[in-house]
Amino acid sequence: MADYRSPTVVQQMIPVSDMTSLEHLLLTNIFDAEAHEDKLYLSTYESPAALIWVDRAELEAALAAPENAIYKKVADFAEDLQKAPASETTIMLDVSMMSWEEMLQNIIKRSSALKYISAVTSYTCSKMEVHGWGGYVVLITANIISGKGTDDMLNEMLEEAGIEDN
Repeated sequence: MADYRSPTVVQQMIPVSDMTSLEHLLLTNIFDAEAHEDKLYLSTYESPAALIWVDRAELEAALAAPENAIYKKVADFAEDLQKAPASETTIMLDVSMMSWEEMLQNIIKRSSALKYISAVTSYTCSKMEVHGWGGYVVLITANIISGKGTDDMLNEMLEEAGIEDN
């Protein structure tokens, strides 16, 4: 069986002061985060996480902060927290339906330093399968989230060269 991965690099470092407590908690668990002074570098070797485990106290504090109410998943996270036994110090969250791109866009909207953020993803596979390779780039600004894959770029180049892909 083939092993598919989507290593991803967020190319701009994100000022920690531009993040809400919930954004910081989620992004540092969705990605591998490295602190560089007052900024975070986000990347992942496998792919951005869909299930994360977070510290209960940190989650409680983040959910209590009013600036995090902009996220629809806050109610789901609060429900997950309520369902978990009081003795559980680590809570599992399903973030698969929460867009990390939208979180980054919200950070840009509030930031005085960031005008855009770009993320590059590589699609790799443990077997040499035609659909297991490629990549994707996403551009995030305060107004747009736009992406393009290697297939899109190849089709554009074929069109420019006047070649029809069969």
